[in-house]
Amino acid sequence: MNEHVLPLLIKSYVVRCYHCNRWLGRFPQWYGDDGNFDCECGSTAIKIREGRPFGPQSKLWPALMKEFKRDIVPLLKDKRDRKWTLESLVLRCGLSELLRLAENIA
Repeated sequence: MNEHVLPLLIKSYVVRCYHCNRWLGRFPQWYGDDGNFDCECGSTAIKIREGRPFGPQSKLWPALMKEFKRDIVPLLKDKRDRKWTLESLVLRCGLSELLRLAENIA
């Protein structure tokens, strides 16, 4: 099994400028949606919609997996923070199996 492939998808959101509709980026939902965005048109107003989930075919997958292990796995282990974190993931296995597999990420 590839060390960067886990049985999950990471939900994303897409950010565009509210005024000129310029693409500002696609981000994992675990980042939240309260970032500062400045468009080249000078606007800071944005519109956000749900994007395509990140999966193993994504060029960003290795970096997302490192971030997942470093930042998200501890939140999943803590029952108080688990709910909002799980809402940003699409699991294709049980949570305990996912946490076990995540330990093998380099």
